[in-house]
Amino acid sequence: MSASTTVVTLITSLVGLIATLREMRVVYKKLDRMKTLSGQEHQVELVVESPQGRQIGFQKTVEGHYEATADTHGLGATEVRDQAKFIRKIVQRYAYKKVLDQLKAQGYVVAEEEQKADDTVRLVVRKWV
Repeated sequence: MSASTTVVTLITSLVGLIATLREMRVVYKKLDRMKTLSGQEHQVELVVESPQGRQIGFQKTVEGHYEATADTHGLGATEVRDQAKFIRKIVQRYAYKKVLDQLKAQGYVVAEEEQKADDTVRLVVRKWV
């Protein structure tokens, strides 16, 4: 059984990732290595702790986006799914912030925002000229 899971994200900025984690009140550490409970070592730039108490490391790839490597050693299927959901929430919040920043830079304002039951976010934006 694998002791870690790697998820490719759309996160491209460490500064943006840190801002997202701060906004979500997720504690992070800047580290260059992460060791899983099984003893595997991974190069990382940043480590957060999941709600399951396990480390998740983020490392920039040669393609320019960040991979999330999660310590899944000894976790059951439900806990692994919960960990993946936690990573998706980080990615979603990062994307949300990125979209809002881009819209603001182009002169748009948010007219409506709706958080749906499936965790999707619906935005209606306007631009007055």
